[in-house]
Amino acid sequence: MKKRSYLFLYMLLTVIACNDSTDNNNATEVPDTIINQDVVIEETYIESKNKASIKQEIEVSQNNSVLKLADEEIVFSFETEKGKTMNIIVHKEEKYMAYRFGTNNKIELQFPEKLINTFEQFSYNYYFRGGGAANMGLDLNYLSFLGDTHKFIIFQEYSAEGEEGEGESESVGIRIINLKTKKEIEIKGINSTVEGHLIEFRDNGLVKIVDGI
Repeated sequence: MKKRSYLFLYMLLTVIACNDSTDNNNATEVPDTIINQDVVIEETYIESKNKASIKQEIEVSQNNSVLKLADEEIVFSFETEKGKTMNIIVHKEEKYMAYRFGTNNKIELQFPEKLINTFEQFSYNYYFRGGGAANMGLDLNYLSFLGDTHKFIIFQEYSAEGEEGEGESESVGIRIINLKTKKEIEIKGINSTVEGHLIEFRDNGLVKIVDGI
């Protein structure tokens, strides 16, 4: 009886061993080429995303201007007839205010040079006469500051004369006066490029308002 039991157990173990061997032989292995292909595809995708990200950063950088930084807002701006740009900017949290003149890639003049106690270094004055053309209406606005040798006046002037606005005129620009010789030069701006308005300084409380024009 014991011999038969041992014989049966031996045969059973032999069958199990054969089945395991067959299963192992039939198992499907993932070829190295497929694994490598997946890695290459993933690396290519990551590289493509990185290139797109770098390209986007370059485009954003090219669209930025040194005349206005990301944490600044334009109060008044225009382009000149010679292709330069004038910006009056204010920090978004009103930490400082500045005049910048130049191109998108180069600041030719910034005032104040150091952005400390900036608001008190500017002054604003204006003259307004309503009534339109019938009353020869005027709206004259000036923002000024003093450099070491020159006075700078950023102006925005509007006048209405004649019937039905036929004599209306508007001009923007910068007047620069030599403090010693009193000689004055004028840099003319292009009306169609104006952004903002000097009128904002009547109510925003950023700079002192002085009498006279």
